[in-house]
Amino acid sequence: MTAARLPLAALALALALGGCTLLSGPKVEPTRFYVLTAAPAMPTMSKMLIGLGPVRFPGYLDRPQMAMRADANRIEYSEWARWAEPLKDNFERVLGSDLSALLGTDKVVKFPWYRNAAIDYSVTIDVSRFERQGPNEVGLLARWTVRDGESGSPLASDLVDLRHPASTPEEAAAAMSELVEQLAVQIAAAVPRK
Repeated sequence: MTAARLPLAALALALALGGCTLLSGPKVEPTRFYVLTAAPAMPTMSKMLIGLGPVRFPGYLDRPQMAMRADANRIEYSEWARWAEPLKDNFERVLGSDLSALLGTDKVVKFPWYRNAAIDYSVTIDVSRFERQGPNEVGLLARWTVRDGESGSPLASDLVDLRHPASTPEEAAAAMSELVEQLAVQIAAAVPRK
């Protein structure tokens, strides 16, 4: 082999052994999709009808990317960790399922419900924050109110500030599911049993 061809042969060998990364470009992290999950279902014993909603979410969470609060006034979004469906819809469904299990009823209807629905109690929720709180924690800040279904008068209300450790997007989705369950436990404790 001539001296001029030796560097070319070495380059070809290096590309072959290196997986041709110079030709294929940089490795891109794959996008992963996450959902919140409900607690296990329980047998239903009650005929109580619960109206869930309205549930209000801040506009900055109305996007598929997982949000992280970088500081008090700055939100960052992950390009690689995304919600598989709108977070508000997933939150409402999981909270409804958790309330159903805790209250022993399979009759939790999402707002808006029919006027002739005989709602026993309604639950409204205003979510202020529901995201990663820096790289190692997730948080839920929300105000909830339980109202009498007939009169609409408030029976109980509270502002919750829940946190759970989580470092990865996988841990964040699981921890956020746990925060929704903790919220459901507090709301269910305030609903009078019929």
